[in-house]
Amino acid sequence: MDPSHEPRVAAFLRERVRPGVVCFDVGANVGVYALQFAHWSAPDGQVVAFEPNPAAFDGLASHIRLNHLVDRIRAVKVGIGSDEGWATLWAAGPQGESRIGSPEPTLAAGSRALSVPLTTIDRFCDSTGIEPDWLLIDIEGFELAALRGAERTILRRKSALGIVTEMHPYAWASLGENRENAERVLHALGLH
Repeated sequence: MDPSHEPRVAAFLRERVRPGVVCFDVGANVGVYALQFAHWSAPDGQVVAFEPNPAAFDGLASHIRLNHLVDRIRAVKVGIGSDEGWATLWAAGPQGESRIGSPEPTLAAGSRALSVPLTTIDRFCDSTGIEPDWLLIDIEGFELAALRGAERTILRRKSALGIVTEMHPYAWASLGENRENAERVLHALGLH
């Protein structure tokens, strides 16, 4: 993995993720953060890595096996949104810029539409009993939907839950989102 991948974000998380915590990596791609979370939360922390893109999921599963972390990282082949159901993912191989709604313009020519299952963070937590201590979301514009679908978990966990969300406002219009929606979501969840 590229050691210079998002160095400020990685440094922020490395200083805060402690042994024994549970980390959710939403939009895990091939596992850059999932692997780091597993090491930072060692020896007994757990990671749940959500990735709906089949090509990226295959890379994620391979990286988990190669690093002997199958007992600590649970890979879930599903997208995270505001509701359960299905969505169109525009995938360009294992590229991290694959996204729901419309293709990333720089990858449009190489993207193909895939129907992928969606769930919510709340539904996943309810069905598994797993509660995150850290929630990392990087899903190319679909982050507001993911936050809406994590409302009960976020409000229940309050300050015990650390959240890092990469925002992609350039992709929001294709999903019917805008800055005002983002501000409403963040305010309702007590986030900034």
